[in-house]
Amino acid sequence: MKPRIALITPLPPHTSGIADYSADLLPSLLEKAVVDIYWLGDGYTPACCDGVELRHHSELTGRIGDYDGVIVNVAQGVDFDPAVRIAERCQCVVVLHDLNLSGIYGEKYIASRRFAAYFLELLRQEGLSAYARSVWKFIAHRRCPDMTDYTMTKRVASAKLLVVHSDAARKAFIHKHPRACVGVVPHGASERPLTTYDDTAAARRNLGLNEHAFILGAFGTVDKRKRIHIALKALSELVAGNPDMQMCLVGHANDEWQALVDSMGLSRNVVITGRVDISRFYDYMSAIDVCVNLRNPWLGESSGPALRVMSCGKPIIVSDTGEFADFDDDACLKVATDDQEQCDLTSAMKWAVANPDELAAIGRRGRDYVSESHSWSVAADGLIQAALKARMPKDNLL
Repeated sequence: MKPRIALITPLPPHTSGIADYSADLLPSLLEKAVVDIYWLGDGYTPACCDGVELRHHSELTGRIGDYDGVIVNVAQGVDFDPAVRIAERCQCVVVLHDLNLSGIYGEKYIASRRFAAYFLELLRQEGLSAYARSVWKFIAHRRCPDMTDYTMTKRVASAKLLVVHSDAARKAFIHKHPRACVGVVPHGASERPLTTYDDTAAARRNLGLNEHAFILGAFGTVDKRKRIHIALKALSELVAGNPDMQMCLVGHANDEWQALVDSMGLSRNVVITGRVDISRFYDYMSAIDVCVNLRNPWLGESSGPALRVMSCGKPIIVSDTGEFADFDDDACLKVATDDQEQCDLTSAMKWAVANPDELAAIGRRGRDYVSESHSWSVAADGLIQAALKARMPKDNLL
């Protein structure tokens, strides 16, 4: 008999990577369990899911006892604040997608200028010293707290059981919270047909891109931590000798990014798409020659877009840090996160342009790596078993 599982998560069309993650995971979960979803976030209606009971997260109260296991997704953003509160009060497994949750409280309190409430939350989670430093900076310099100063993960650390997607994330979390009970379940990746030359040409025609240019791609929300500004500097060096070269930034981007592109004289070389649906997302993956997927600093996350790119057989350039450092060396190109980052990235991009056959081989090896280590079936098995274990006495968890 299949176990009955409650899944607390956002779903499409919610504009978060966790919504996309859950939509991809769900078919494999349904093969192994009866699943009810309690959706996070307001202001949208989740897409219909065949065979799944959909309820708002506020309806979970009083129903916990109906389930053999409860899976709670937690990540950055105020929509995950109810998930943290659920994790504090029930026996569940928390799937922690980010090791820094300060964004939850920044959006909840600082965005509405409720500074006193923010500082009290900081005191509870990070202690008196962090509280005193932040209050002093705020009073003396009128500086709002930086969301990267503190991780604010004490609340979720008290959960019965946590799951992260990599051993690097597990070690980093336990370093801060030695008493936390943390396991590893890899992020899944959908198996995709290997992208052929004809697929790439068709995608470029469909998207209005140059069929003969070398095209880079970056996927997901555009922000500085993904080192897009560094990639643009590298691109500006390369277009001097390759004026048709392009880069597609596929995901939500603030207006400042277009202004930066214009100021660097790259308007004809850079396409900023804004958020696109998943079908068009894959069209852009098919269209590119190589993906640039950097993180600095790395905050413990896995990258769904990176795994999607690799599952299509497209080569990828990643930062040599965190989970990405654990990728097989022959399945991707890695760049430093220190003072050599700019030089390393420029060199990697130049090498990619000059060595198309070797680049394609890296893409094929990347696809094999993802297929072997990041299947959704394995992810679903791991999460269900973790959810069932979270109902056990704590000595039996791991």
